[in-house]
Formats: sequence, structure tokens, C-alpha cells
Amino acid sequence: MHFARVGTKTICSHLTTTPPNQTLMKNKSYFAAVLGMLAVCSMPQVNAASITLGGPLPTNRTATLDSAQAGANNSTTGSGNATAASTSAFFGVPYTERGSVAGNGGPGNYASGQLNIQVLTGSWGGNGPLTGNWTITNAAFWTTFGNAAISLHVGNGGGGPDHFIWKLTQGAQSGSWSYSGVGLGGGGLSNLKLYSNGTAPGTGDARGVPDGGTTIACLGMALLGLGSMRRFIASKA
Repeated sequence: MHFARVGTKTICSHLTTTPPNQTLMKNKSYFAAVLGMLAVCSMPQVNAASITLGGPLPTNRTATLDSAQAGANNSTTGSGNATAASTSAFFGVPYTERGSVAGNGGPGNYASGQLNIQVLTGSWGGNGPLTGNWTITNAAFWTTFGNAAISLHVGNGGGGPDHFIWKLTQGAQSGSWSYSGVGLGGGGLSNLKLYSNGTAPGTGDARGVPDGGTTIACLGMALLGLGSMRRFIASKA
């Protein structure tokens, strides 16, 4: 409270001040918010997508899988059966097979290792169209391994490609798949396999396709945050 004398009158005015400890808490909260924003924006950003490989029919076989990572470096096709060796060769780092599912007959659930394949339409040995779902049955998969891939193989001969390989979006536990080789000889559904890479989350094959929009937005937010922090520090100097 402040008293001022003007002529014969005494005027009382209230001066509002912020306690030092409250100012310190506000400063800490401000810096924590800026650092938190920068930390979130520094996390890897990848596009999760439904990726179709091969085709177009009836010239080439085609297969689709989600949730896969977009980008030419994250999926491929080839001849013959897909293996851990061919998967490792494509990604340039070692991948280990964690399940190889092959079955007989039509719709149903088929499992091997840490992979479950559900056939919804079509049947094993058929060239489609087939549809289904995939599930990683190990609930701790993504706390054990850093990356994963799924391959789909069909009978050789009568056209191509014979196999399809997709890198999964990190954290994806399940998704859908489809395949068609209608109009081509051979190409009956043979197997789907699951592979892992890395021994801890985020290790191993770190290749991912940045989400351009998200990356630019995060960069803008980071620059604004740093600018605000700089002005704040300058005002206190």
C-alpha cells in the first residue's frame, strides 16, 4: 500500500506485486512447457498407411497391408519365398523371424510363433481375392523389439511378384491384409511371416519416413518457443 499527499488530501493507492516464489514458479512452468514442446517435436514421426505393392492386375499380382510405414525404403517385392535373410538384405540390418503362418482351407485363424493370421475371404492356396487380418500375439513385442516387418508369399510361377515385404508402423499390434493374383497362373497364398529387429524400443533399423506436415509444424513451434524464451531471458537481464 502507498500513500501520497496531494494538496490537503491524502490519496491511498494499492500497488500489486508478485511474490518472488510465485514468479519463480511461473518461470519454471514456462520453461517446462517450452522444453516439453521441443521434446515432443523431437520424437520420430512416421506415416502409418495401407500400402499396396505389385500390380496392376492382371499383369502382376498385388497385395496390401496396414498398418505399414509409407515410403520406398520401407516395403519391397521379390521372387521366391521371403526369408529373414532377404528381409535383412533389403533393410540393411539383421531381422529375425518371429512367426511363419501357413495353413490349409478357408476362413479361420492360423497362428505360429508371435503371429496370428485370420483369413476372412478366400483360402490358403488360392490366388484370390483374399482378405484377412494380422495380429502380433506377444503383448510385450514393442517393449522388446524396436522394429518389425511382415512378408506375404505366394506360389512361384505364372507371374510375379512372389513375395511382398512391409515394415510395420512402430507400436502397431494388428492390421489387415489382402492379396489377389486373379488372372495369373499359380500364385496361391503360401505363408505370412513376422520379423523383428532391434533389442529395445527405437533401436536397430531407425529408418522411417517423416510426416512432412507434422515436421514443419513442430519446427515452427520450436522456433517460436525458442524466440519467446530468448525474449523472456533478455527482459530479465
